Amino acid sequence: MKNNIIKVLLICTTYLCCAFNLQAKPLLTAYPDAKLEEKVTLAGEETQFVSAFNPALKKSQQFEYKTFVGDVSHFSYQIKNVASLKVMENYKNALSDAGFKVLYTCSSNDCYEKREDKLLAEESSYFNVSSYYGQPHYIYAIKGDLPEVAISLFVGQYKNTTQALLTTVNIKEIETGLIKADFEAFKKKVSNKIKKSTHEDLKGSADHLLLSRYPGSYIEDYQNVDYEEFSIPIGKSDKKTKAFPVLDVTGDLTRITYIANKVSTLKIYHNYVSALTKEGFETVIFLSKK
Repeated sequence: MKNNIIKVLLICTTYLCCAFNLQAKPLLTAYPDAKLEEKVTLAGEETQFVSAFNPALKKSQQFEYKTFVGDVSHFSYQIKNVASLKVMENYKNALSDAGFKVLYTCSSNDCYEKREDKLLAEESSYFNVSSYYGQPHYIYAIKGDLPEVAISLFVGQYKNTTQALLTTVNIKEIETGLIKADFEAFKKKVSNKIKKSTHEDLKGSADHLLLSRYPGSYIEDYQNVDYEEFSIPIGKSDKKTKAFPVLDVTGDLTRITYIANKVSTLKIYHNYVSALTKEGFETVIFLSKK
């Protein structure tokens, strides 16, 4: 190329690590003597709730959804010798007392067709439903006009055990500014000297000068290669060949794999994009699970 161009290639792979903390209190208390089987909390997650269900329609038209972004908590409880109806009625009363507005609810036959009696249970729940989808009850509710909080709850029964699968969302904008980009530092001559890592970082690894790490994350894998060829995906994959269009580049390659607990991939992504945008970087393509 005629002009001197600085080629930058930094691959930051963030894996979502769901941390389990069985001590934190949920928005709603558990049913008395309920056993907390699983819990996952994620900051800045995008969550989709079932807002309506009609099993009589075609599969592609059976569900309606509402999407929220915020701090999300998922809970899986099991209650022995209590019917799913009693468990759900207690949750309904608690939500009513707390000022929640129920936007959708279904019970028993309204929640399924005989051939697809597990459909709503699986669609509305974060955790595995297993066999606990008999005598089903489902509720979707919000609090506040904006709203401020949203919850979904599926309660199902198998023999003498009831399972309650609860998701709560504290609705808020994703916090950004947690990652810093410094292009001026990157343009300076990069020293190959490894900075001291935290106790959890892979030995011999280091953060890149261009981007800081997400707070609280640690390095699981690291690679630094002088003058390497690499192909960057720059578009969606071809439906037939499944191949991605790529941009072939050559330069100093750095790969860093970070692990972060209790935070969503969405929040991490927004923080990296925000940091790069402030340094003048432009997004060429955005791909997500959608």
